[in-house]
Amino acid sequence: MAELFASNGMKVVVCNRRSENGETITRAINASGGKAIFCRADVSVEDDVRRVMDTAVSTFGALNVVVNNAGASCLIKPIHEYDTDDFKRVTDIDYVGVFLGMKYGVKAMLKSGAHGCSIINISSAEGLKGSANFAPYSGAKRAVISLS
Repeated sequence: MAELFASNGMKVVVCNRRSENGETITRAINASGGKAIFCRADVSVEDDVRRVMDTAVSTFGALNVVVNNAGASCLIKPIHEYDTDDFKRVTDIDYVGVFLGMKYGVKAMLKSGAHGCSIINISSAEGLKGSANFAPYSGAKRAVISLS
């Protein structure tokens, strides 16, 4: 998605927990004539999300589009076998991360005076049908649909 936005003339802030992945995408965008920067962040960490949005505005002058696309899944197993920490890890990334992206994205858009803004939240077919053996992911993706 970042490469597609950049190929259409948008300036892009690539955000990823894994620096190597984010830097690879950023280099590819810049090598093809696009404009991108990388900002390492974990979307389940509020300060990280705030920093990404602030970086977008301070680097490019405004924030017009936020794509909440981070996702985590866990092992496929019955709900009674899930470890609570694993459940929380998935929902913190897949649901709370979307909320934080929306919260700080809107704040940055308003602060920078941007117009024609969009927030794009990526969910999954799992959020529509659910799965007994994929409960944290399915529940978080359903929550994203409702939040959107």
